[in-house]
Amino acid sequence: MTGVRHLIVNADDYGLTAGVSEGIRRAHRSGVVTSTTAMMNFPLSMGEVARAVAECPDLGLGVHLVVSAGAPVRPAAKVASLVRPDASFAKLSDWTETRWRAVRADQLTDEWRAQIDLFVEAAGRSPSHLDSHHHLSYAHPLALEAMLELAAELGVPVRNPLGFTSQAQVLGDGEKSAQRAVAALAGNWAGIRHPEGLVTNYLGRGRSAGDALALALRPGQVAEAMCHPGLCDDALRALSSFTDGRERETEMLSNPDIRTHLAERGIELATFAILAGPGRAAPCA
Repeated sequence: MTGVRHLIVNADDYGLTAGVSEGIRRAHRSGVVTSTTAMMNFPLSMGEVARAVAECPDLGLGVHLVVSAGAPVRPAAKVASLVRPDASFAKLSDWTETRWRAVRADQLTDEWRAQIDLFVEAAGRSPSHLDSHHHLSYAHPLALEAMLELAAELGVPVRNPLGFTSQAQVLGDGEKSAQRAVAALAGNWAGIRHPEGLVTNYLGRGRSAGDALALALRPGQVAEAMCHPGLCDDALRALSSFTDGRERETEMLSNPDIRTHLAERGIELATFAILAGPGRAAPCA
């Protein structure tokens, strides 16, 4: 890994709908998406994960831990502090400090472990890494501690939600609200592998992003770019406010110029396996 900068391009929300999953596979086969994370509490997710394993063997597959969309995997009575009266997860806007104070840490860990167990059942292997829907695993120290505990159990990396301050104009700000939890759990955070930071802006044609990454990263370091490709259909419109934009991302991420411009700046595409340690890392062809 020394001497080369690496970029993981991770597509969130795999398994949300069939169209989202197909769009992600398409952006992987034809473009620069190297990794994805699956929402295992949605009905199609297990079949879609099995399909990705069979059809896209080079696609990194992780778990997108969920507590703000759909319903829990565990019986609602077992995770009562996480759900609303109708047994669904609270919406993102409902996750206030007051709600976090009412959450039982053991119930959150139990639910997220159950989501991971479904992934393992579907994929036949452990996830490549962990992140979370709406960045909620970084929204409160209690949530981050739960995710880091699970990552330690599995021996896998996690997303680093923090941005690259020096290049924020090009690469985005990351998730600024995560700073409190990361600082509060600095010791735990340091013990879990993660990229140097998160690119939250569109990669465009790769030229400006490549220039910025070359400045933000030292040789041997790894960044992650978060994206949301997908094909829009009625199922997606019923679940998400972000619809047509996913198709635009699918098209953009399939642009071969991105890979070319990144390579010209000494940046290779990779999966989270690049963080697995000496002798186990593998860049993407």
